[in-house]
Amino acid sequence: MKRATGGAAGGLRPSAAPLAWSLSGIALLAGAWALAARSLPEIILPGLGTTLRAFAALVSEPATYLALGESLSTYVIGLTIAAVLGALLGLVSGLNASANAALAPLFALLNAVPTVAWMGLAMIWFGLGAGPTAFLIVVTTTPILAAALRNALRERDRRYEELAEAYELGRGERLRHVTVPPLVGPAHAALVSMAGLGWKLTVMGEFLTASRGLGEQLVIAKAHMQTSRVIAITILLVLVWVLVEALLRVIARWCAPRPSKRSAAGVGRGESPAAAGGERAGAIRCEGIALGHDGERIAQEISFAATPGSVTAILGPSGIGKSSLLHVLGGIAEPFEGAIERSEGLRCSYVFQDDRLLPWRSLGENVALCAGVSLERACDQLAQLGLGDACARMPHELSGGMRRRGALARGFLRDASLLLLDEPFAGLDVRRRVALIEDIERMRRLSGKTIIFVTHDVEDALLLADQAIVLGGSPVASVAARVDLTPFGRERALEDPAMAEPRSRLLAALLDENIAAGVTEHHTLKA
Repeated sequence: MKRATGGAAGGLRPSAAPLAWSLSGIALLAGAWALAARSLPEIILPGLGTTLRAFAALVSEPATYLALGESLSTYVIGLTIAAVLGALLGLVSGLNASANAALAPLFALLNAVPTVAWMGLAMIWFGLGAGPTAFLIVVTTTPILAAALRNALRERDRRYEELAEAYELGRGERLRHVTVPPLVGPAHAALVSMAGLGWKLTVMGEFLTASRGLGEQLVIAKAHMQTSRVIAITILLVLVWVLVEALLRVIARWCAPRPSKRSAAGVGRGESPAAAGGERAGAIRCEGIALGHDGERIAQEISFAATPGSVTAILGPSGIGKSSLLHVLGGIAEPFEGAIERSEGLRCSYVFQDDRLLPWRSLGENVALCAGVSLERACDQLAQLGLGDACARMPHELSGGMRRRGALARGFLRDASLLLLDEPFAGLDVRRRVALIEDIERMRRLSGKTIIFVTHDVEDALLLADQAIVLGGSPVASVAARVDLTPFGRERALEDPAMAEPRSRLLAALLDENIAAGVTEHHTLKA
């Protein structure tokens, strides 16, 4: 006989282990109850049998269900009002700093006033009945959801909003796929907390007013010193909460993000999106562009042109304005001055420095959403980059290189003739870098896209670009060098002696002349 090893709870299936432990906990509590009931008077703690008979009598009485209906109606009304108010206050305060400052005293007041004080005021204002209890639920639980949504909005990752803007997602898509998903987790946790506290407040309010619901039943049982009936009512209240909590879990699963079912956006398999726009679909020209950051000018007099289907490399030290230039070219930022001429109908696709894959969507769904294609088409594109098996995997399950290729697939698959790449090779080892360069060149030939990419590495430009532009100078940068690489064709080798001259020019523009000479000599000897 083979002996089972490992596993949870002595060989139980993982799914059965939690149930086994829960049953064990219930059995332990029942045993402790039975032992304590033997040594205590029945009015203090009745036995299990007495309590079970009281519970059976309770659930057989029609009045119990009338009282339960009253309690639930008050609970649902109060919790609904609290949820609506909490959502509105949380969204307004989270999206607007002025509104947050204006609402801060209200939140402080709601959190500071004791519950009993609110109940006393509510009984004066609303009298008896459901009014005081519903009011108590609203003023006590509203701040929970409001604070959760406010904090989630203030701490949200704004890079995803920039992604949505770069890929021109519609307002509805942006709300559904970018804005709402990161709020679902905090909102669900807050609603569960509100629901649990609200149910306790419902019974407490009814108990204090002694006018309706199960709270009134508790008052009557207490007045007659019926300990077993008080415990039976308490058990019923616990069971109702268990059902409410289960319903909240079902609602949370129903509200969870679902796979994208968007259809293909008019681009057939193998068709070149750039070619569909005409001969000059990917042309763009900059004239005298000036860039700034936080109101300070960082670059000026940037002029160059990218012809359809060409590859342009932008080089320069960190912080000189390379990424800002891409933002301006992509239309998600405005230059300080200068003009940008774009071919008619030009659309841009963007690959950021970081992959910016939405954490709540699979890799395939990320590509399909931003590219505007079906999930099948997205997975087919991923397969061409060696990611066919990763289409259904979540971003956190992927390596950095896989995420980078996924972002590249998203950029290439979008129906846009201009592709902007912001340091696409950063952080990759030599093997992955060379493989990604080969992937970009292969996909460029298939798509016909015009590509402008930012890099720190001269060799990236030498291998991939038709022209290389170096930004340099201090304190305000400008075009320090412009190198035409088209005479070397598309099939290049870094060890080719002919590459020494353009390499030297690019290095000289990036570094001091003495340092550049030393690095150039090192590359020449190595070749």
